[in-house]
Amino acid sequence: MSLTEAMPKAPLSPAAEPWDFGPPTGRGMRALRRLAPGDVVVQVPIEQMVTPRKCRDLLGRWTLAAADGAGNSSVRFRGLEDAVPGCGAQVLESKEEVLAACRSSGIDPENDAQRIALLGQVLMIVSVDDSDCTVELRKPYEPDGETIWFAATALARPSLSAALAAISDENIIVTALLAAKTWRDRSPACDVTALLEADERDCCPGCPVLVQEVPSEVGLCAEWSTTDLEALQGSLHAETAAGLRADVCRSWASVRGLLLGAVPNWTASSGLGKALLPFWGEREDHFLWAWVRVASRVRTSEAYPVAAKGEGKAFMVPGGIDMFNHSLTVPPGKSTRESKDGAFIEVVAQTHCNEGDEVFISYGAKGNHELLIGYGFTLEHNPNDSVELVLGLDRLESSRKAGTTLRPELCLHCLQVGEEAGNCSMLGTSKSQARFALSATDPLPSSLLGLSRLERLSDEDLATTESKLGRNELIRRLRAGESLEITSQDLQSKDLAVNCLGLICEMRAVASLRQVFGMLLARYPSKEQAAKDLSVRQRLCSELCKSEQQILQAALAASESLLFKALRKCLELARLLATDGLCKQRLIARQECIEANRGKTVQLFQELGAVPPSDESTAPAIWCQTGAFFFLLVHGGLSHPDVDASIPDVPSCWSFDATGRKGGYSNDNDSGTSVALQPRRWRDWGPVPTDPTSPDLFAVYRSKMQFWGRFLFAEFLATGGLGVQAMNDMAMESIDIRKRQAWSIPSPEALALVAAEAPLVELGAGLGLWAGLLRKAPYQAEVRAFDSRSQGSAASNLQGSSLDGEIGCFGGVQHGGPEVLSDLGSSCKALLLIWPDQQGQGTFALECVQRWALQEQGQRLICIGEWGNSSSEPRVPGLPPQGQSFSAECQKFVEEHFRLVHQLSLPNWPLTFDAVRIFERASG
Repeated sequence: MSLTEAMPKAPLSPAAEPWDFGPPTGRGMRALRRLAPGDVVVQVPIEQMVTPRKCRDLLGRWTLAAADGAGNSSVRFRGLEDAVPGCGAQVLESKEEVLAACRSSGIDPENDAQRIALLGQVLMIVSVDDSDCTVELRKPYEPDGETIWFAATALARPSLSAALAAISDENIIVTALLAAKTWRDRSPACDVTALLEADERDCCPGCPVLVQEVPSEVGLCAEWSTTDLEALQGSLHAETAAGLRADVCRSWASVRGLLLGAVPNWTASSGLGKALLPFWGEREDHFLWAWVRVASRVRTSEAYPVAAKGEGKAFMVPGGIDMFNHSLTVPPGKSTRESKDGAFIEVVAQTHCNEGDEVFISYGAKGNHELLIGYGFTLEHNPNDSVELVLGLDRLESSRKAGTTLRPELCLHCLQVGEEAGNCSMLGTSKSQARFALSATDPLPSSLLGLSRLERLSDEDLATTESKLGRNELIRRLRAGESLEITSQDLQSKDLAVNCLGLICEMRAVASLRQVFGMLLARYPSKEQAAKDLSVRQRLCSELCKSEQQILQAALAASESLLFKALRKCLELARLLATDGLCKQRLIARQECIEANRGKTVQLFQELGAVPPSDESTAPAIWCQTGAFFFLLVHGGLSHPDVDASIPDVPSCWSFDATGRKGGYSNDNDSGTSVALQPRRWRDWGPVPTDPTSPDLFAVYRSKMQFWGRFLFAEFLATGGLGVQAMNDMAMESIDIRKRQAWSIPSPEALALVAAEAPLVELGAGLGLWAGLLRKAPYQAEVRAFDSRSQGSAASNLQGSSLDGEIGCFGGVQHGGPEVLSDLGSSCKALLLIWPDQQGQGTFALECVQRWALQEQGQRLICIGEWGNSSSEPRVPGLPPQGQSFSAECQKFVEEHFRLVHQLSLPNWPLTFDAVRIFERASG
């Protein structure tokens, strides 16, 4: 080998230099020339790496010199006087000596296997027992770990090398950095600088560079105040961030105790002692200073396997590499590398960069929680953000213990999919938990769905599902994240219950996940502060929390979509019961099954009720309309043309009418166009406040209908049928409620629509609920309400005649019928009629509209209730074809003299199709 080949190679001239760029990146590296992808920006000789081995060599040399050689070898304890709680102690290496000493102290052999496993190790002293001269020990850095008792004479004061070896790799670098800073801070008063510098050159030449490069501020959460940390409220990482400082303090206590255990009598009489001691930090905050500067820049040995071989598990690379900032525009895993000859660590440009621009690298595909806790910053719109979710696999654990193979095999397929996608792994040695990473691009991983579904199937149900689907199809669905429902058209056999089996599994699995997502979202503050009012650290927390919330909201929305999909499939399955007109017969035939499975129904009903809605209106809307669907199903009313507007939020699964278009009342006006029945969007209403002065009919309706709908849905899934008597009881209770309040439900949309037509005159006002609400805020409408309960034959058709309560008890109602219009026709803009003809029979409504149109020349008419069609066929078997609110004669007269200008569907009780219809006088 030539002399030239033997000489160490010099690094290339750096293509970037340290520079303070100011907010938001701060200090970084500025390009000294134009850079292209692949250009080497900085080279650092591997000799300059700061590694655990080098730090132990350096600290060992400094310590022995400062302590005048004390700690050069281990010294066996003579008794408890040598055992100091909080300090280190080394277990003797001889098994015979250790066990003999323990027996002499009266320690039984029960835990001897653990004692033997700890031979020669350095442990921390927890406490001592004077009564039998024994010492309680635990491993360093494990404050909550298990402890074990030894005889004092089975222990020794560790040698310095053993104590340094017991300090973790990262903390030994922290301690070396702190020691190097300590003597530099004291060097003016200590004439040992040349000696210390020589030791650094010999043992760890990168140490001086590291001290020079450490930033004045880092900003890791370990340095934050309690007030700063409060900004992380709700975050899944708040506890980790809050516990960092305590972790650092425990590390300092372990380092201090291990070194004091090796050299218990430190002196600072020598020059080295005065310069160095105590180099682990006089206070916790001294150690914290060094810890945050190492933690934010330390690298693992996997990054540079050749250079780090034999050096330890963690290291630092001073000389410029640690000064580059992170950017999402740089692909991860390519910014730094070992040179081909193994002599250098290099930073390689990944993007084009002009002279004077900041040069970025990638710290890896890290989410904001990793960046905040590990580096002290966050990034907007970080695509690597994720939310961790842990799923218990209790049924899997039970299957393993029972020795069954089907469930473990299926779970393994789900886990493989998650591992391939990088968003799933097993957690813990028991393998009874799985950890998932939810992201913005995949908020509901297929592996999570698959394992959740498996957890909701008993062994018997799982076997049934496998037998019906086949193992290959079952595996395919689990891997793809698809539901496990079984499709069968045979409704005469037990297959209907089998069909429901997969849907029950789906509802339970998705509902349980939604419950978790809802609980996690509820942890965050309800109000978000304006960005201008936030400190720098609060903005970092806000960015992390906002990203987590967006992922959880996406997961919640995805799970809600799956719930609606399962709901639709259940209703589609139920719809099959009505295809041949034998729905009731089938239900009656299943009554015994329904009664026998009442417990399953109640359990599923309760589970569905425990699912938190994504908002306060969604769940009530869905369950109310699901109840309406089942009533229409049983009574053959799904072909009603107004069914879509009546049940708008339930996923469409109803039949089309004969023309192939969705049904809905329409009325040709003069222009030849039609006015479709506008559905009311329950999910946009939000909670309706209860008026303390009168019952809230809408609240009563929602409470009852969502209870009934959820029960009927649970009953159908659990049993494949519906209890006919229970449905009859529900229908009778709804009629009783309507008698006590009003036949139609006054929704906020409807009240606003009607109030816009004021001043109004209402005939047949009954108890006056609508009139009373229209007069109040926020509507403040002028309404003259009349009722003529005692008026001859027409009175028997009034809503008031069959109500339980005093006329006008909800609002001022005067006595009067159609005759009062002669005094009010000129002062009122519109006539209001609400369910004037019970069962669509009678003459009261016709008398009112004839007088309003012919004598008073009224221009506007508001009809609230059901409206028929020209067909003589009933839309719901057993109910009048003209509807239950207005006689056919009345409807014919209205359609001849008025034209429909607006109609809005109302919330409907079972087997009703109420709507607000506004007419205006037809021209000519």
